[in-house]
Amino acid sequence: MKAIGLLLVLGLSACAVPVCGSSPPTKPVAATPVQLDDDLFMIPLKTKDKDDCQGWRLYSETKMVIQAIHYQRMDGSFTINKKEAACYERKN
Repeated sequence: MKAIGLLLVLGLSACAVPVCGSSPPTKPVAATPVQLDDDLFMIPLKTKDKDDCQGWRLYSETKMVIQAIHYQRMDGSFTINKKEAACYERKN
């Protein structure tokens, strides 16, 4: 009986910490995925960074992709160098 009560208390309090089931408010992302190849896409990250720059990640179901944050240039191409990003150039 004590074990059931302990499990119940632990189970109910497991999500009491702010990390579980909640996240900080985020800015809505208007960007939509960009198809680069048959099975290669740029997917927008859920939030913008502290400089209000939209980050992107590569996604493919069949290809290996680099795990890095990418940014979009003014011409629509992508770079991992934030200083080349359209959002960075506007602010600096």
